[in-house]
Amino acid sequence: MSRSSSSVETPSWHCLLLLPIFDTLCSFLEPRDLISFFGTTKACRDLYPTLLTSQFNINRLLKRFVKTPVALRSELAKHNAVISGSTALQLFERVTWRKSDLDIYVERDDGTAVSALGTYLTTVESYVAVAAPFPNANDDYGLINLSIKRIDNFQKVDGNGVKLKVQIMSTRTLALEAIVANYYTTAVVNFITWNAAYCLFPDLTFIKRTTYSLKNTEERYNHQIAKYRDRGWETLGVVEDEDQQFTKSLLLHDDEQGFRRIGDSRTWKIDLDTAGVTPGAPSTSVEYCLFNLRTVPVMAELNENSHYKIDTSVFVSCILKYKYLRDEKVLVDGSLNFWPQHANHFNELTRIEMNKLEPDDRPWDLDSVDPQAYFLSARVVQKNPPTGWTFYDAEIPKLFATWQNRGLPDLSSLAIE
Repeated sequence: MSRSSSSVETPSWHCLLLLPIFDTLCSFLEPRDLISFFGTTKACRDLYPTLLTSQFNINRLLKRFVKTPVALRSELAKHNAVISGSTALQLFERVTWRKSDLDIYVERDDGTAVSALGTYLTTVESYVAVAAPFPNANDDYGLINLSIKRIDNFQKVDGNGVKLKVQIMSTRTLALEAIVANYYTTAVVNFITWNAAYCLFPDLTFIKRTTYSLKNTEERYNHQIAKYRDRGWETLGVVEDEDQQFTKSLLLHDDEQGFRRIGDSRTWKIDLDTAGVTPGAPSTSVEYCLFNLRTVPVMAELNENSHYKIDTSVFVSCILKYKYLRDEKVLVDGSLNFWPQHANHFNELTRIEMNKLEPDDRPWDLDSVDPQAYFLSARVVQKNPPTGWTFYDAEIPKLFATWQNRGLPDLSSLAIE
């Protein structure tokens, strides 16, 4: 007996939201298309966390280099190290470039963290330390990075005969500064912490498919430019007036004053699956790092082409457990940016903490050190805080919100358009 046509149900579009179908569909979409797709219905938006796990799978990406990605990420957390270079870009692009290396950035300090990471790679992951010249013209960080003090190279051959390479970049100061302020082009200003991935210029990189120079274009960068052209990115100097679509992350307009915060909404952040990972520094220690963007004009007499430049420096205080990035440029109303403006307040809190201690327990003599020089002792306090010492990092989001509400630039309400 045949069924009537009225009894046959037409499949609904909701079948697309079945996980296997949804996952396969998303794997074919460019980032720009993903944004549009998730904006269609609430049902689609609700599946975004699932997408993060399936499509942006950091453990799957790292599995190529290490047997136990979760353990490696725990080591990153322990030593406040981050992954950058092409590996970070591959995570956002959802591709694997077989000839790429794994670059780990960590502050050298006394060398303990660098040594520990190297020991982990050799003893747990069977890598062998190898000598290599520095700088290497083929590396993504780009020839001359004054914030990198040393590079340790580790290699091994996997079961398929493919040579794998991990580089530990020892930075002179905060690892984020080496990445944010010293890369040569916008497409590679991305990094992965133990719990999240950050792309600072997502509109340029994944919507416009263009990367802009952050250093003067010279012949020595030709290898990197050619490499990323082959991977799908056009390299340009600066944005032309008639081509400003999808360039919001560059803050091209005067009223934006060139200020960015790593945690602002012009950054693409992916929260990673942290199951099994031993936690490290909180995300706020990354997301309240500030930097300034400016355009360097053509200077023919110095053989300089027009390009963009990121300015930032490290901010430390005895009452902050972590280091941050600051921008010291004075705002248009004559006031200081967030971190410099709060320096005196932090010095007052430092004095309060010192007064809580017995004189013999204080890291320095209060009467012999000017408050403006307290920051010089930050490293000592951070590594060996006195008993009962209070760190105020958890208060930074609240202080930042108060600073914004005084009519200064709102760095957290920026959106990609």
